Amino acid sequence: MYKHLLLFFCLTILFGNSCMDDPTSKSSTVEEKNTPLQLIPEEEEFDESRFKWGYIDKNGATVIKGQFDDGLNFSEGRAAVRVRGKWGLIDKNGDWVCEPTYKAIWSFKEGLARYLDFNNKMGFLDLNGQIKIKAQFIEVDDFQEGFAKVQEDNLFGFIDQNGTTILPSKYEAVRPFNNGFAKVKSNKKWGIIDKKGKEILPLKFKKIGNFSNDVFRVKEETTYSFINANGKKILATNYTTASDFHEGVCAIKDENGFWLIDKKGNKITKEAYDYIRYGNEGFWIIEQENLQGFMNTSGEIIRPPSFPILNNFKEGRAAYQKDQLWGYLDEKGDYITPARFGLNWEFQEGLARAAFRTGIGFINKEGDTVIPPEFYDVRDFQEGLARVMVVEYW
Repeated sequence: MYKHLLLFFCLTILFGNSCMDDPTSKSSTVEEKNTPLQLIPEEEEFDESRFKWGYIDKNGATVIKGQFDDGLNFSEGRAAVRVRGKWGLIDKNGDWVCEPTYKAIWSFKEGLARYLDFNNKMGFLDLNGQIKIKAQFIEVDDFQEGFAKVQEDNLFGFIDQNGTTILPSKYEAVRPFNNGFAKVKSNKKWGIIDKKGKEILPLKFKKIGNFSNDVFRVKEETTYSFINANGKKILATNYTTASDFHEGVCAIKDENGFWLIDKKGNKITKEAYDYIRYGNEGFWIIEQENLQGFMNTSGEIIRPPSFPILNNFKEGRAAYQKDQLWGYLDEKGDYITPARFGLNWEFQEGLARAAFRTGIGFINKEGDTVIPPEFYDVRDFQEGLARVMVVEYW
């Protein structure tokens, strides 16, 4: 009985988290906001957890036994793990690279990992667990394309991997570099800079999308336009809702509903839908009368709207919901599994987590169960290992 109650409790938490990250959210065309960093509670607030975390391989065999109070997935051969109130780093043998020392450590990106000391200052560690950039910032983000966002006082700028200031902290908000460009905000207006800090687009826009398909989606007043990296407007529209371009098309909304258009502004879908969003891997999720399906970039319907929820594609598979249960479709719209899981997740490294009645296990792309559903909690595979929760006692 205790086992079933614990499983229900864990799945409830997982379901809640999955809802918060639900890719079906209709706010995807809205510019993201600066969200404050969620700091780790003070060390003395941590007790030893009765639930330990370890790591398994793709055969389901334990590689690193459950011994940590918390942990993250492996990235670049390292995983951050917590013992009581301190975080350290381990390698894939489970050996310490950095003994538990810090208030928090994040996953590695481009050879460096963020850390937070007990003075609530942030810096970066290298793959040997040594301090590469000392803790001195209020907030930092992961490195992307060689640069990391940093916060000093209430303003933001960028540093390089040596900790050298490349762009002083002078903006109200910044976004990570993407394809050589970064979004920056000043006086409540957004613009674009390159890696030398040169303004590519002036800071005059209410919203700017990512540099996708060689264009930026921008909103100056009430409607969207599309501008290339030279600042030339290639498409002006009268639409107040629009997505970024993906593979030559984007979604827009007019008085009749959502459509796909090409870079010349031509509508390529035959009818309007209640909602359209990009579903990854060249597919667009469509919604009509509260049911979802998907089409390709030519506007060809592959699966008519028939599911209450259809998640985005990953590795050629998409999770769907039917009769309150979950299953998977392939890119042709064919069923890989019937709707038989209480909850499921996207594929990662060829395997996907799925919640059975007895626990969480893994299935392959053919829908076969390859790791039995015997875990209370388990996370996606990354670099060949997945972290799992082990109940020490009850």
